[in-house]
This record gives sequence, C-alpha cells and structure tokens, in this order.
Amino acid sequence: VDVVSVSGAQGQIGFQLVLKYDPAQLKWVRFEKKEVFDIKGIQVLPVKVEDGTVTIAAAILGGTAVLDAGSIGQATFEVLDGFTDVTNVELVSASYNEPVEVGTGGSFVVIGGQAEEPPIIPDDPVEAADIDGNGNVGFTDFIQFAQGFGKSSDDPDYNPRLDLDQSGDVGFTDFISFAQQFGKDVGAGKRASRPVLLPGVNGDAGLELRPQTGAARGDMVLVARLTDAVSVQGYSLQVVYDAAALELLSTTGAGVSRFARAGEIAIQSSHQPGERHLADILQAETHLQAEADLVRMRFRILDPTAPGRVEIVRALVSDPAGRINVLAGDRIAELQMLPEDYALSQNYPNPFNPETVVPFALPQAGDVKVSVYNMLGQEIRVLVDGHYRAGFHRVVWDGKDALGRTAASGLYFSRMQADDVSKIRKMLLLK
Repeated sequence: VDVVSVSGAQGQIGFQLVLKYDPAQLKWVRFEKKEVFDIKGIQVLPVKVEDGTVTIAAAILGGTAVLDAGSIGQATFEVLDGFTDVTNVELVSASYNEPVEVGTGGSFVVIGGQAEEPPIIPDDPVEAADIDGNGNVGFTDFIQFAQGFGKSSDDPDYNPRLDLDQSGDVGFTDFISFAQQFGKDVGAGKRASRPVLLPGVNGDAGLELRPQTGAARGDMVLVARLTDAVSVQGYSLQVVYDAAALELLSTTGAGVSRFARAGEIAIQSSHQPGERHLADILQAETHLQAEADLVRMRFRILDPTAPGRVEIVRALVSDPAGRINVLAGDRIAELQMLPEDYALSQNYPNPFNPETVVPFALPQAGDVKVSVYNMLGQEIRVLVDGHYRAGFHRVVWDGKDALGRTAASGLYFSRMQADDVSKIRKMLLLK
C-alpha cells in the first residue's frame, strides 16, 4: 500500500503515519521509504505495532525533504491463511511538523472481494471515457488510458475500466472511442468529485508562443515551445483561435507518440469552430527536457488585414510517472502576414455603389496618406492620414466627398503616399 503526499512535503524534516488494519485478516510485514523521503540522513524509527494499529515515524538528520509530492513510503502486509471476503487498510492520521489532512473522510484501501467483479462501464460514451470520474474527459483520463493501453485480460495489471468495447483487451478501437470523447463534459447530474492530482517534476516549466513565416504564401506557423522542462512525456493543449481570420491547416507534435506516427498528434478534437484540443503521450524512451518545441501549428491567414489571435487557454504536461503540472508563461499570440513592399491594391467591388474597400500594405510602420481624386486631379476626400503599423490594411470609401456630399458617377483615383512611395489605382462609381 503506497502512502502518498499530495503536497507540502518539501522542507519537512520528518513524518509520522498511523495505519489501521484487521489483524485477523492481515499481518504487518514492513515499511519502505520511497521517493519523497528516500534521502541520505533519514532515520526510520522502530515501527510500533499494536492491536491492528501501526505507527510509523521517521526524521531527517541535518536536512529536509526536497520533493513536495509523491510516495512517502510503501507499507507491506501479508494476507493470512483463511482470509475471507473483504478487508480495509486505513490511513488514520498523518503528520509532518503538525497534523495534515487525510483524504476526504479518511483514506481506505480495499483488499479482496471486489477484485473478482469487473467494473460496470456506463452506456453513455462520454461517461465511459471519463475514467477518473471528474465529469470531463481530459488529460488525466488520457494518462490512465495510456498506462493501460495494450494490456489484455491475461495481464495481471489489465484494467477492464479502460476496455471501452469490452473485448478483453485495451486496443486501438478503445483508443478511437476514447479520442472521440476527448474534451467533452459528462451530462448534468453525473459529475463526481474531482480527484486530487499529484504535481510532477515540471513545476517550473513554461510555454512560449513563437510565430514563424510558413513555407507557402499566406501561411504562418505558430510554435508552442517548452521552457525549463525537467522531463515531459505527455501534454495537453487547449487552443482557441479567431476562426474568421485564421484556418488551422495542420499540427505537428514533438517526439514519438505512443499512439500515432512520428510527428502526428494522437488526439485532436474540436467541438466548436476556432477550438482545438491537442493531447499526446510519448513513447517510454522519449521525454522532452529544458527548451524544446512541443507543438507546431500551421495556419492559413484568411484576412491579411486583421491580426489573427491564438491563445492556449490551458496547457498541461505530465512526467514519466504520470504526474501533472500546469504550464505558466505567455500563451497569447497574434498572427499577421507582413508585406514585402508598399502596395495599393485594387478597390473592391469595382465598379461600386454606394461604397468600396481600398486595401493598402506597408512593409514597415510609418506615416501614410490615402486620398481620393476626381478626373480633374482634385483631392476630394482623405481616407487615411496618420501613422500605421506594418501590415495589410484597408479603408472604406462611402462615395462621398470631404463635405459629405455624394460623388457623381464616373472615374475616380485612389492614391497612397508613404515613405516617398506613391501608388495610384482607378475606381469607377456607377449609380
């Protein structure tokens, strides 16, 4: 039985645990310290065993615990001859320098009995894929599914709860069923209490978004890059973008996925326009460290005159032990193509009535003036006069002059003046 610290262990100089069990069913064997307190200088005091109660205490000599969460230690019991039905091991109390909270209403491990009864898999596919029972099919469910993937009923660690098609093995069809529900919420009234998640080793890791020019004209690549990662073996990103300005063309993942070909991301779900959930678990021998590209997203710019906003609204990573950290950092980017030269594009529609759009482009920020002239070369309207950022822009002419009078039908000219560059286009107003 593992005794696990959810948080608060770092900096502690020792601990005390009290376990309770049925001495008619189980026999106490030993306690072995694990990762949180498995450090040089710790002294485990003699274990006190009395009337089905075990008291375990330890102290660190000249140091403190360096991990905040993880396994404190493993308690081993022997099942006695004549064991019947079911018995419990209970964590009655736990203390560092002072008592700490133990689970919710105590902490029990059930031994026997129920091991022979397969779990009931709900008929609702979303509820069935909600393995951790928190009301949402998310990253923690994916981690549990990945840990049991490939196991069959012949394996001692086979988990029938993951066998969504109840075929006797956790395979590809189960993965497809799970992936189809990823990101969905369980229906009202079925939400269970949220389980406590153990924080992983990537507590200081962050995420940066870095825009890059795409290989094809009109495309841009947004790189989600890890920073200060210790060991990342799984990730989950919830991406939200402006679907009116951007089209997500493709995504590429880092490392080698356990469920997809190299470069592909195992789970990509979208339940509404402008949203994409990306999640994957990398193969056991693969993990990302320090700074590394996590995901590359290629977008097509649908409207070059409007910056396309992309935001990672939630970013999670897991370490090889399946423990999770939330990534910090700047997770908002704006994607916009930059022109190579000054340009005044043809207005549209053309001919027009009553208004038309005049597009123009600046390769660098600066002052720009866009005006409308009549056939006599007279300036009748100034549409733009000021400082503009680099990029593609557009302005609307409503067919009126500077005094608000409607212009007559005929030929007009749009003229852009910027940085000693002048461009002219013809426009035709028809009524």
